[in-house]
Amino acid sequence: MNILLIKPKSHIIMDSDVYGKGLRQLGHTVNEININPNKKSLVIPSKRVLQEMDLIWCPYEQELDLGLWLKDKLNIPIVGHFEWIPPWRCGAEDFKQYGYTDEDKEEIKYGEPIFTKQYKRLLDLYLKCDILTTPTDYCFSTLKQFHDFTEEELSKVRIKPYIVDNERLLNDIRDDISEENSILTIGRLVPHKKIGDIIKALALVKSAPKLKIMGFGIEQQKLEQLADKLNVNVEFVGSGELKSKTTEIQKAMFLVTPFASLPAGEAAMLKKGTILYDHYNVKEKHGNIGKYVEFNNVEKLAEAIQDWVDNPKKAKAEGQKSYDNLVDNKSGLKTIKNSCLEMIKIFEEVTK
Repeated sequence: MNILLIKPKSHIIMDSDVYGKGLRQLGHTVNEININPNKKSLVIPSKRVLQEMDLIWCPYEQELDLGLWLKDKLNIPIVGHFEWIPPWRCGAEDFKQYGYTDEDKEEIKYGEPIFTKQYKRLLDLYLKCDILTTPTDYCFSTLKQFHDFTEEELSKVRIKPYIVDNERLLNDIRDDISEENSILTIGRLVPHKKIGDIIKALALVKSAPKLKIMGFGIEQQKLEQLADKLNVNVEFVGSGELKSKTTEIQKAMFLVTPFASLPAGEAAMLKKGTILYDHYNVKEKHGNIGKYVEFNNVEKLAEAIQDWVDNPKKAKAEGQKSYDNLVDNKSGLKTIKNSCLEMIKIFEEVTK
């Protein structure tokens, strides 16, 4: 199968990069168009190459306009994806549940023309695709805040797996690394990832381990100030590309990622347990990977951390269970091969 993959150019490895690798390993041809958001120019494959393509895949909604333009030019089907519309923006849920305040004006102006126009434009593009993918039913429900889907449109919806780059993680394992008295969180430094809640929880934990934070974003200074205020030992360890993600997972006793799904799968690949909030979206995607505590309950989060600090065998048992569910293809988080096999089924459906 010849697949034209349209994706953003990024300094970090994205799931579309991992999918491209996995599809090629399974014998498919993947030609990429990488869109650099900071430059207007982009490199498009030659006319001869484009004419050999069987389908177009846009794994992010921001690339749908180019994908649909090429669909019309090449007369081939397109698979389009829409991740979600943040519920604090679409009016589905109170923004304060997700760590935002009245001061976060750029994130919570639901109903203002800029967001309404943006999401409706992207949804109009999405609906023109031959197959529509979504991560979860919950994510899809956020789109329904902006559009009343018809039965025909709903019949085109499929689930796109969350892909875990198991090969990279295993290839980066170092034999000289030993476990430290630390826990790790991985995620963008933004309010809804709830990293501040981990710091607050650790302030309640006796003999609390160091918290290592891997990620980048607008919240770093605020998180540093919170840690200083609560006397919590915190270390920022880069974006995940500057330092080895595998190495930091190896060093950690376990992970805590209240509102981040993929790191739980990455930890599972290395047989490390993860503590998460029981938000509907996370539990829907992979309820059998990780230990769950009540959403937004810092005290329960602290109790779960304390339990694993005091009883490390429980964390290790959770890590083994999560590993088994991941590699046995029993979770919504999937290895490269299993994720790609599911996407190939979707591609075959659209090219019939």
